Amino acid sequence: MTNSELDKLIDSIYKSFPDIQTLDLQQKKYFLNKLSLKLSKKEKPIYSIPDNLVSLYVTENIPSEYQKVTQSALNDITSYLKSVNTSPIKANENDIKGFLKNQYETGKSQSAVRVKFSRIKKFYQYLETNNYILHENNPFNFVNVSDVEYKNQTIIPTEEDIHTILNSLDINLKVFFAIILVKGFQKDAFDGLCFEHTLLETAETGGRIPVTYCWVNEFLWDFEKNRDDEIIYSDDFWQVLNFYEYISSPKWYIDLLNDFWNKVLRFQISDLEEGPAPGELYYLNNSINIDQYEKELLKVIKKLFKQGKISFSYRMKDFYLYAIINLYDRTHNLKWVQKRLGHTNPNTTRRYLQNAGIKIENEKKV
Repeated sequence: MTNSELDKLIDSIYKSFPDIQTLDLQQKKYFLNKLSLKLSKKEKPIYSIPDNLVSLYVTENIPSEYQKVTQSALNDITSYLKSVNTSPIKANENDIKGFLKNQYETGKSQSAVRVKFSRIKKFYQYLETNNYILHENNPFNFVNVSDVEYKNQTIIPTEEDIHTILNSLDINLKVFFAIILVKGFQKDAFDGLCFEHTLLETAETGGRIPVTYCWVNEFLWDFEKNRDDEIIYSDDFWQVLNFYEYISSPKWYIDLLNDFWNKVLRFQISDLEEGPAPGELYYLNNSINIDQYEKELLKVIKKLFKQGKISFSYRMKDFYLYAIINLYDRTHNLKWVQKRLGHTNPNTTRRYLQNAGIKIENEKKV
């Protein structure tokens, strides 16, 4: 470009931006300095992103012990952005805020989301440093994890949704879910779970009926001795136990355990020449992974929600709260609830129930 052409360009700029002429001397110096820096700066070329960039980033830049969690975090953000019809390269700060909100709504803890945010942010810094995106196109330069409020909200499942979920499970998973719903056992309590089957006749049964029940020694009922004479007949040594397990459990639960005994437990126990005695934990005897059971259950719940068959994509803590509320409603015994929750202080249990909208009544004495 010739000097004459440059002069014309300068005149054109002045005509197009008349505000430049209104600047005072100091402002003109600042403007010219900034313009000079801008013109002298070499723009970095933007490279196209290879399909395997994420895997290359993880394997080449992340220590081996953190590769799995980093890959999981990047899979989560990619999946979310795809669900809102955008991509990691086109995502803006509102998309990232939407992702954080989604993580909280699906039950992730605040600490878990912060860790995930940090790992994804480092990936975007890598993209910017290596000229895959411009600084102004990196949404993590404009959003913080604290921009999205953390709400630890628990949803109490409806009876209709619970039975929809139950009817969608195979018998083993159904029993696992039912025990959580009725007994409120945390998953680690399953290591001490016992099953028993008996013929029972009481005033409530109106005849001799088969009853299968389960319990954990740590959570045995403190029986009301004045009701022991209501047992007319029982073929089980634990007659007091099975009586109170029966009267405290819904009919659908008793029927399900009977079905479980007849279809699964009775054959598993009778086929053993040596080993566990009848009533010992079926899950533990067969090395069933309780964590896997929980994952499979949540997978079914997520599928039912996507199909519009249940109201929410419930989390496990929602079902534990449901069980605890029903336990307190049946017994009004804060000590039993405190023991189920593993709280060391009864005031913690009171606050837990009150935060769930439960009115604390006078404690039942047993």
